[in-house]
Parts: sequence; structure tokens; C-alpha cells
Amino acid sequence: AVSDATALADSCGTVLLVTRFETTSIAQVVEATAQLKQANARVKGVIFNGIDTDVYRYSLGARADLYRSASYLDALPASGETKKD
Repeated sequence: AVSDATALADSCGTVLLVTRFETTSIAQVVEATAQLKQANARVKGVIFNGIDTDVYRYSLGARADLYRSASYLDALPASGETKKD
């Protein structure tokens, strides 16, 4: 839960938000990140678990990797600004 993370956030060098892919909404990721940043967390990224590797896969020779990029943190307002709906 975010409340547990915010209690520890200030004493961590880096925070990674872990979320379930296609279950957690973008709005929830943005809100959780905003709450963590409000607690002085240094949020450096989001880890998505539960990705369907049959859907999100590309191949390069004998190597197959997951590939999908998104920037949820860019959806947050700049520090000191308020988000307008």
C-alpha cells in the first residue's frame, strides 16, 4: 500500500513503484507516484509485473525480449504545480 511506502520513502535512496500490468490504471499509477513524491520519495521508475509475454514480445535472432515503453511519470504536473482536470 502507498501509506506503508510513504512512511519509508524519505529514508530510501530510490523508490521503484511495482504495479500489475493491465490491472492498475494509469490514473492509479499517477496518483500513487504523486503521493510518494509528496512524501519526498525519489521515484525512479515503474515495474510492471504480470505481463502476458505472448502478447508483448519481439524477437531479434535467438533473443526474445519484452518491449513496451510508456512514460507515466510525465503525466504528473511539474513540482509546485497543481494538476488541472
